[in-house]
Parts: sequence; structure tokens; C-alpha cells
Amino acid sequence: MEKYFNNENNIPSDNFIKDLKKLINNHINEEKIIHEPLYRSSINYIYYPSKSLTNNSKNILLVTHELSRTGAPIVVLDTAKVLVKNNYFVTVISLKDGPLMEEFLNIGAPVIIMPQMKYVQYLRSETCHFFDKMDLDIFVNNFDITIMVTATLYNFVRRYFNTRKRIFWWIHEGSESYNILDSGMPKNITPNIKVFCGGQYAADQLAIRGYHYYPNVLNYGVFDEAELSKKSSENNNKVRFLLAGTIGKRKGQLVLLKAIQKLEKKYQNKSEFIFIGDPYENDLEGMNIKQEIQEYAKEHANVKLYKSVSRTELYKIYDAIDVLVLASIDDPMPVVATENFMLGNICLCSNRTGTSYYIEDKENGFVFQSDNSDELYKKIIYIIDYKTDLEEIKRKGRQIYENYFEIGIFERKIMQLIQEELK
Repeated sequence: MEKYFNNENNIPSDNFIKDLKKLINNHINEEKIIHEPLYRSSINYIYYPSKSLTNNSKNILLVTHELSRTGAPIVVLDTAKVLVKNNYFVTVISLKDGPLMEEFLNIGAPVIIMPQMKYVQYLRSETCHFFDKMDLDIFVNNFDITIMVTATLYNFVRRYFNTRKRIFWWIHEGSESYNILDSGMPKNITPNIKVFCGGQYAADQLAIRGYHYYPNVLNYGVFDEAELSKKSSENNNKVRFLLAGTIGKRKGQLVLLKAIQKLEKKYQNKSEFIFIGDPYENDLEGMNIKQEIQEYAKEHANVKLYKSVSRTELYKIYDAIDVLVLASIDDPMPVVATENFMLGNICLCSNRTGTSYYIEDKENGFVFQSDNSDELYKKIIYIIDYKTDLEEIKRKGRQIYENYFEIGIFERKIMQLIQEELK
């Protein structure tokens, strides 16, 4: 095992990467297995990709907290696609398994699940006595660059302070997250840690909370699938609204529900509201919100609630809606908004979202005061009343995507950053 750890000069070892690639080539398309020889612990699971990209020269490690169909993991997936396209060997490490697993494997990126890492995710550094035995080291020490995504991985970033490891720390959190993070997240970093924020909103929250990271803004990119879109003409006499996201206080489902409850009968008949998502496990408040939506939907045909769906199914729903609602009380740069800009749907969002930084009200979208159901209600009424006059707003909303979030813009930026780091 020790042969894979770098010397004092921190030069990546070809042996580890070669052995990992050989292992992958020997197990293409196999089911998950536990493989001990490469790891210090027997509780790391490696999942093999459906094709081999092991001839690629440079090696990039992506570390994420989970593989759910939520914002940050989706950003990690699209980043992996860009890196693979540019001939990098990409490996993904996650604390938890999830539904995005297959998509990583399909592009040729092996996935390692390290469930033991979650137990030290939020611990204060002085309590993490066994960090020197972490299996993560064997990867970070041997990959050319490690990209850690989200602030929740701060303990793993901190481990590489004052080393020669090349670490990109890509932070996407808003203000609510720091109610937990502030108890352990370091206020300063060392020069080898390059910090990026997924939008100005996230960067602003770091500064407000007193973190001296001085990040650069690195917006993620979304692939352009507008040409594949098949807009539904069903119920074209109604305006369809969608709120998609984890059910809970932060995403604002209750704010939207209260606005819906204010609608007069004639507006109920002209509209349909779709909620998609599930509460986090053990989130009692989220479960109560879900139940409240369910009870209302039983009595009102224009309100529907669905469980989380695959990304493919979600895009089909995008094709059937007119307006995406972001009722969040804190949401740095939700991917769902960018996807809908790309598809030419209207975005109606609260002013406590990173998306609102790009919107001029009634010009390229709509903005309302966060946690204000009365103001949201008025915006909904306006959109229903002027449905036939909103094409220009849709067109200008699409320009937000083209100017800031088109995948080619992100690709050029991330490749430039990596190439500069590897000089």
C-alpha cells in the first residue's frame, strides 16, 4: 500500500494510476465489487465504467458528497463530461451512492464510494485523529488535480492545507448552509487551495460570513438541448407552473402553495401547478410540507405532486410547462433554472437566489421578494393575464443561458484553469 504514497516532493506516482487503469480495463461492465488491494479499508466500493478511457494522459479526481439528482452532483456530472471530452482520465469519489452513478459509468468514469468519509464530514479538525489513515489520500496524492465540490467537504480540503497538492475547491452554498458549516469550516486557506464559487451569490455569502477565501466565480455549464425539446401543445389554454426540488423550507414549496391558495376560481381554471421532489430522510418539516401539498392537491385538480424523477423524465416535464418557479429562501445557482432558460421557459424566482442576479423583472424573467406569498401571487396573476405577450421575455431568458451558462463557456474556462495549474 505504502508504495502508492508520494515522496516528499509530492510527485504523482505512475504506479498507482497504472494499476487503477489496469484494474478498470480488466473489469469493464462488471457489477460493483469490493476491491481491497488498492485501499487501506475493505469498505470502499468501486464501480466499473461501461467503456475504457484509460489511455488518457492527465488524471483528474472529482470528489462530491453524494450522487443524487440535485444541483451539485449534476454539476459534477457535467464537469466530468467536459473533462472526458478533453481527453482526461476522470475518477469520481462520493460519500454516498445515488441515481447519477450510471451516468458517470456510461461516460467512462469509474466511481468509488467511500461511506466512511461521511462520519468525518462535519467533525472539528481536532477530533479527526484518524485522518492520517484516510483512503482519500491514496487518490489525492496520485491524481494531477483534485476538484472538491461543495463547502461541506471542508474537512477533506483542510487535510491538504500547506501541501503541494493541487486542490480546486468549488463552493456552491448559500447563507442557510453556513448555520451548520460555521462551527467547523476554516476562515482561511493556504495558497495551494484554489477556491471558486458557483456564481456571485455564493461568493457574496462567503464574504458575509467572514471567510477570507477571495474566490473567483466559476459558473457551471449546461449542455444545450433546446433542439431536442418537443414542446407539448396539450392544455395550451392553461399556464403550467413547475417547482422542482427537495421538499423543505429552503426550497419554498409552502410559499408557492400559499400563493396558489389565494387564486380566484377563474385563475385556478387557467393554471396548473406541478411540484416534483421528496423531503430529505428524517426532515420532519419537509415531510409536513409534503403532506400539506398532498392534502390540497386532493381537493384541487390544478395542483399535482410527483416524487423525484430521472433527469430524462424531468426534461419531458420541462417541455410541458411554461414557467419554472424558484420560491427558495436561499438558493445560490439552481441548475433547474439554468436548464429552463436554455429551453426557453420563463423563470419566476425569489430575490434570494443566485439566478435573480441575472434577471431584470418583466424583461427576461420575473423576481419576487423571498418568502412573500402575496407578491408571488401577484406575479402569477400577471403571467396568466399576459400569457400571450411573454414570448420576448422567453427569448431574453434564453440569452441569459447563452451569455453565461452555455457549456462551451464553462469548458473554455475550466480547461484554461486546469492547464494553467499543470504548467
